[in-house]
Amino acid sequence: MLEYSIFRKLPPWLQAQELAQKGAYLANRQHKDWTVQLFYIDQRFVEVWNRGPLQVVSTFYEPANALHVVEPYLGGLEMPEWFTQ
Repeated sequence: MLEYSIFRKLPPWLQAQELAQKGAYLANRQHKDWTVQLFYIDQRFVEVWNRGPLQVVSTFYEPANALHVVEPYLGGLEMPEWFTQ
């Protein structure tokens, strides 16, 4: 797997490609006209902001609290049936 420090130095189009191939897709959310996807790669969270043909890859600062990162996505997460019983 690609190390996060190397991932951050890649051009945005290559970051998006790496996320699609090697990242773990977690969830998505809407923010105004943007669709935001949350990925996990090399023990870090990464967001991909999409609006039409525009795609922006956004990373978080090193000390980002995982709960703060995931919180905006919690309303859209679907829990497996066995989890809610």
